[in-house]
Amino acid sequence: MDVEGIAKIEEAESKVSQLDEKLKTTIQELQALKQEKLVLEQNAIIASVASDLAETQKEKLMEMVSPYRSIKDLKVFEARVEALKESTFKVDEGTPGLFKESTVTSATDSTSDMDENVLRYAQFMAKNK
Repeated sequence: MDVEGIAKIEEAESKVSQLDEKLKTTIQELQALKQEKLVLEQNAIIASVASDLAETQKEKLMEMVSPYRSIKDLKVFEARVEALKESTFKVDEGTPGLFKESTVTSATDSTSDMDENVLRYAQFMAKNK
């Protein structure tokens, strides 16, 4: 092979390398934009679901929703946020549109593991909320 042919091959390899780097950068930018779009759509869903909550309750719901942020299906995400809202906040029947927090217990909570005094204290606090 002559020197001119080798130079053309090296030039083509350099061009392929440049295009490969450009493609990788473009893919990374696209993935970042998709993630940003997903976060914006999820925030819009949360705002819609929480529109009838007090500001502090909206903030609490935003914190509680964070484990669901990995859900990419927006319908599933909305259903989870709705379920979380309904299980955490109850409608205060005295004031239309106002929600009050309900006591949410974990499935791992067990009264058998609690000291009797702690159990009585927890029941007292739940009644006096």
